[in-house]
Amino acid sequence: MANRTPRKQPERLSITVTFSEEDRADFELLAERAEQAGQKRSSFARELLLAALHFDQRQHELTALAGLEEKLEKLNRNVARGAFLGLRAAEMRADGQQPPEAKQWVHEVMVLKDL
Repeated sequence: MANRTPRKQPERLSITVTFSEEDRADFELLAERAEQAGQKRSSFARELLLAALHFDQRQHELTALAGLEEKLEKLNRNVARGAFLGLRAAEMRADGQQPPEAKQWVHEVMVLKDL
């Protein structure tokens, strides 16, 4: 029977996710317009936005394995960008415009599967 080396516990770090006041104002305005227009298609984007705003307001800390700081920062930006794009598409539909195809925006929102 081989001797096993005990597993080393990974180092943990805390990261606080925040949104700028300017971003918050833009998101709130778009969410309000989408809601006034009765855009049911934007419900997922609004929920994502509200979750992001709630997350920011409560200043929850994310705990991640060491070395994932950059990925978490990218994820934060991508969640904000995804909410913005979803609400922008709803606003465009409310104005009678056709938003770009989702595949044209897909490069804007990167899913980090390894988190």
